[in-house]
Amino acid sequence: MVDPYMEVIIQKFSGLIQNGISIVKENAVTALAALAEAAKENFSKYFKDCIEFLTGYLLQFNEKAYKQFRGQVIEAITIIASSVGAETFKPYSPQVIKAMCEVQNTQLDSKDPQRTYLLSAWQRICLLLGQDFAPYLGDVIPGIFAMASLTPSMGIQGQEYVGNLNDMLSEVKPATDEDKKKKVNINTDEIEEKDVGIQMLAVFIDELGASFLPYVEQTSKLFCGLAQYDTSDAIRQSIAGGFPGLVKCAKEAQNGELMIASAREFLQCLWNAMEVETETETLICQIQSYKEILEITESSIFTQEQVNTVTNKLLESLKKSDERIEENNKLYKEQEAEDEDEELDEEDLAMLKEENKLEYDLQLSIAEVFGILFKHHKQFCQAITDSLLSNVLPQMIQIDEKNKKKFALFVMDDMVEFLGVDMLGADRYNQVVQQIVLHCEHPLAAVRQAAAYGAGIVAQHSGA
Repeated sequence: MVDPYMEVIIQKFSGLIQNGISIVKENAVTALAALAEAAKENFSKYFKDCIEFLTGYLLQFNEKAYKQFRGQVIEAITIIASSVGAETFKPYSPQVIKAMCEVQNTQLDSKDPQRTYLLSAWQRICLLLGQDFAPYLGDVIPGIFAMASLTPSMGIQGQEYVGNLNDMLSEVKPATDEDKKKKVNINTDEIEEKDVGIQMLAVFIDELGASFLPYVEQTSKLFCGLAQYDTSDAIRQSIAGGFPGLVKCAKEAQNGELMIASAREFLQCLWNAMEVETETETLICQIQSYKEILEITESSIFTQEQVNTVTNKLLESLKKSDERIEENNKLYKEQEAEDEDEELDEEDLAMLKEENKLEYDLQLSIAEVFGILFKHHKQFCQAITDSLLSNVLPQMIQIDEKNKKKFALFVMDDMVEFLGVDMLGADRYNQVVQQIVLHCEHPLAAVRQAAAYGAGIVAQHSGA
């Protein structure tokens, strides 16, 4: 519908961008990007002129007063490029990337609104160009590392001293032992920028694969150093999510030695982080990352002793999760206390429910790790199999709670698929199969689904 008027609208926006005051320039360039996003490929015939004058503005308006404007120009250029597609953008990508690198490397202050725009812009270009972005990585990535390596600062009102955020928080943290165990979650512009930088590295890793190999070592050091970053659970989650991509990068580069070495380093780093982690949502990210790394390697990288250590820790994590669920349920039941001041309001009750939901998600993630260990370390899983079948699964399968039954069925399904009758023995194998078949008629769909998957695996492995 806008096509007949597009040329006139673009001319109007261009005039406002060139001649308007700062706020007018900012709004006009954002409107131009929105127009391109709506028009998509129909904007292609105007792309050349728009990209050239917008790129020119990045270098022309270089006073501090125009930092916000330049940031929005960067955003507009990459949104327009994404709208018209890679083939239209590729001929102009060198000049755009060169101009953005110029801003990133020479025009940024310590606290600069352009940083966030740049990070989002690099992500758009990387996603748009894919492997064609790899040749520019050497120019782009130093600035991304600088952002991801930021050391956020913190000051106290009325005092001139500004110090490292972690050091300052250590001075004001609660003094009780219970409070000391809890993570302090702080959200500042610098922390958000640091997190976006980490996520940007993860995008590069996932999109470029083997082409990212020259930067794996530097990224690994950065990620391992931030795995237990105290002041932001978002950063700890982003770091956990980035580890599998680095292992996959080494695998795609056919560097088996680096893949195994990186996998072992990251698994240990993740476990060290999990042992001190207090946020269940972050624990889920860490345990999922652990599972993905084991899956990517597709090989046995643990010894018998290491498998025993890992599985014992998983059982301990499962126990602690049950204790947190029990404590939440206890608080929930006590909400009818006589003293109204101590009663939990609806928001508190909803939070308890959400915490329990996260705990069950964590437990299902633990079940998935057991499955991956069965798959790739079958020869070392006799002890954990005996423990699960004797002490854990019989109790869980009998509990009238959906997620407990799902946990038991997930593990049983994987036992059938990866361990089989040779490892389980005929009697225990038949007992597992009976439970799977029995729960195919369970009234809850989620339980039936887990059981039905297992029944399919049983049929597949039973032969004709």
